[in-house]
Amino acid sequence: MSTMSLEQLVDEHKRITAYAEVEYDRLNVGTGNKILQNAKPIKEEILKRVDKSDFMQLLKLVEQGVLSIVEFEKYKKIGEEEHKIISNNIAKLSEECGELTQIAMKSLIHGVNSSNPKTGETNRELLQVEMTDVIASIYHFAKLIKLELPDEMIQKRTEKLIRLYGDIDE
Repeated sequence: MSTMSLEQLVDEHKRITAYAEVEYDRLNVGTGNKILQNAKPIKEEILKRVDKSDFMQLLKLVEQGVLSIVEFEKYKKIGEEEHKIISNNIAKLSEECGELTQIAMKSLIHGVNSSNPKTGETNRELLQVEMTDVIASIYHFAKLIKLELPDEMIQKRTEKLIRLYGDIDE
């Protein structure tokens, strides 16, 4: 089933439910119910692949007979909640990036080892805090949207940065 496209899954679901309807018309309720049991895993696979915050995609599934109106309303509500959570996390990630940008600019102007005269904190310490906040926000957001951040990809991007901007050997 995992090798089938979303469209193929929907077509298979339609085929099975249409066959079940034929059995119901023949008054073979038991057979119809057994046939519908075969449609459940297909429906579950379809719902795994669908972005529940994409209301148009959910409506299309209603039109195709995969979802009922009641199910649509349920997933629409879930989608709205997911959208709110994702939006809040995008805002938090943006805020953390802004804070890192501020301390990075202060470090550029005053130096990494200079300190805040009021708090005594060095720019190096503040960079560590803000970088950690950004990394935590990135990892959390990636987890929310089911986005993998492969180590190999991070390594390649790091090597590119070193190639472009240099590195300090210790």
